Amino acid sequence: MSRLRISVTAKLAVLSPLHVGSGEGRHVDAVDLAASRNGRQNIQPDVAAIQRDANGQPWIPGSTLKGLLRRLADQPQTDRRAWTTRLLGCPPDDAGKTARMGALLVYGATLAQPGDATGMPYSDVNPPPVQGPAQSGMLGRGVYVAARTAIDSSLGIAANGKLFFQEVVAPGAQFTLRLLLDLHAPVAEHAAARQQLLTLLSRMTGAEGVQIGAGQADGQGRIRLLAATLQLQEGRLDTKGFIALKPSKPSLAAPSIGTGSHRRWVLNLNCPGPFAVLDGSYPVRRAEGQPQLQAQRQTKGSLPIIPGASLMGTLRSHAAWIASLDAHRAKQDTRQDDQGKVYRDEVRTPLTAVERLFGVAGYRALLGLASFDVTAAKPWSVHSVRLDRFSGGPIDNALFETSCFTGVAARAVIELAARPMSAAALTSAEKLAEELMKQLGAQGLRLGHGTNRGFGWFDVTVTQEAVRAAF
Repeated sequence: MSRLRISVTAKLAVLSPLHVGSGEGRHVDAVDLAASRNGRQNIQPDVAAIQRDANGQPWIPGSTLKGLLRRLADQPQTDRRAWTTRLLGCPPDDAGKTARMGALLVYGATLAQPGDATGMPYSDVNPPPVQGPAQSGMLGRGVYVAARTAIDSSLGIAANGKLFFQEVVAPGAQFTLRLLLDLHAPVAEHAAARQQLLTLLSRMTGAEGVQIGAGQADGQGRIRLLAATLQLQEGRLDTKGFIALKPSKPSLAAPSIGTGSHRRWVLNLNCPGPFAVLDGSYPVRRAEGQPQLQAQRQTKGSLPIIPGASLMGTLRSHAAWIASLDAHRAKQDTRQDDQGKVYRDEVRTPLTAVERLFGVAGYRALLGLASFDVTAAKPWSVHSVRLDRFSGGPIDNALFETSCFTGVAARAVIELAARPMSAAALTSAEKLAEELMKQLGAQGLRLGHGTNRGFGWFDVTVTQEAVRAAF
């Protein structure tokens, strides 16, 4: 037996809003102020808090990163029994087999560079220094608050009373990843172990990244390992009992496309008319003479924010409608899409095709948003007048302005996961997904604010993309 030790450091870039939750809620000054401005003085909304280190900076725990690595190691084209257990260990099985500790040790990832959140909803106007802790009631640099609501599947619009908030790390942030491979094995196995580790890391370098944290099916939490920052130090136990680590040049394989997916679609969305997802924090910081309503926008201001949850919630509503029509044509009872259902097991909690595709508590969605990027838009302002609902006429001195966007173009990649299940369940889910994509191409979809007034009407072009694995 010999001992191999490899130290790994690399940067992880945040590609989409990241929420690795602490399981706790907290109050944020900007959110409380916005609530009081909206006439809810006695309500202080809880904000789901992110994990932070001892300095109050965003932090990704080692357990979260190890879970990601295990998921990447368990992809279908991998002989998981050959090396997953060796690297990552295993818990005790039902037969009472002793748990095994893996050779790969995973440190928590610390913040190396914050993203720019200065123009994002509920972000701090004067955030504390990068190295300083976030002050009580503040968020700190590179963090903002995302607000979202559930979609009423029967109406296709935001459900009443379902708004909730969560802290998120802004895209553009970078975290420092640290790993240590400490392997006790014959020398003949060292090269294979090194290659297995590099294979895992290669799967994190794709342009779309990999997903961690909350909201993965909605496109949140996409991170990417920056291959150019990867550094390895390698050493073996010598005859004197020391391990001297020396720099080693890594060689990463090409990343896979759609690894672990069964089907994959690309949606090109185009909205020539006005579009806005309103910024709930804007009224608090609005100055005299500025528009009364403003769309959420990326920090530089030239592109809108379209939350992935908005897209996936709308798709779920479409799928529920399609499923109900299919049941009606077949003269079957329509099974309501129950988003509040908690999955226990297949016998006690049978799932509909919609629930399989989009998930319920305890069951991970089959259909997920692999990436969602806005590629073009033009800022625009539109003036409107409030109407008297009794008379139908305009209200005096009730002219208001909405700062929004036109010519919005976006690209979304939707994946149907490859997961063990019965052939009938997979066929039912796949059939519904195919029908959903067909309907999107024929009818388009509506997103965001004011869809009943012509805002957010998107044409959709759907193409199917090949799934290619490089390993």
